[in-house]
Amino acid sequence: MNRNLLLAAMSLAFSVSTPVEARRPPLDPLNRVHAGLSVTGADSLGVGLGFDSRMTNLIYMDVGAFMSTSDPVSNEEVPDQDGANTWLLRHGLYLAPGLRLPHKQPESIQWDLFARGGFSGVWAADAASDYDQVSNLGLFGGGELLIKRNSVGLRLSGKAFYFKPYSKYRRVETTVIRPQFGAEMLYQF
Repeated sequence: MNRNLLLAAMSLAFSVSTPVEARRPPLDPLNRVHAGLSVTGADSLGVGLGFDSRMTNLIYMDVGAFMSTSDPVSNEEVPDQDGANTWLLRHGLYLAPGLRLPHKQPESIQWDLFARGGFSGVWAADAASDYDQVSNLGLFGGGELLIKRNSVGLRLSGKAFYFKPYSKYRRVETTVIRPQFGAEMLYQF
């Protein structure tokens, strides 16, 4: 009898109770579009563009690309012992989760500092093989500084790309690390 009474009391309690929801107001997505100048070597200028969005209060996701518009030029046309000195980074696509450095925002001009790393697809040219271009999967790491007033701003970035292309000249896979820098305008909506 006590068991039936307990089950009836529990059923009554569940049927008259109101649902409880533990949540907070959603964050604004802070979507940003950025486009501007890209530099992948001493003589390799181009364009960069992308889309950045807030995932959480500290984590942002950037999807972007860069493309060299100038002809590849290298001072090194004979590979060294490792074979990495003749490779030029030309173009790339990347998916970059970023960690935002938390800080108090001033009212007039806002700034953000990010550490980023992720996966990429890169195109590189080998000066030792008549600048033949190859595509590779790669990794990268770097950082960026955003300075913004209202909905427009400036984004300065620096990344180091790691990839392993196959050298036709040396007939081996070569480990290459190349820098890429950017200065882009951004619009936040």
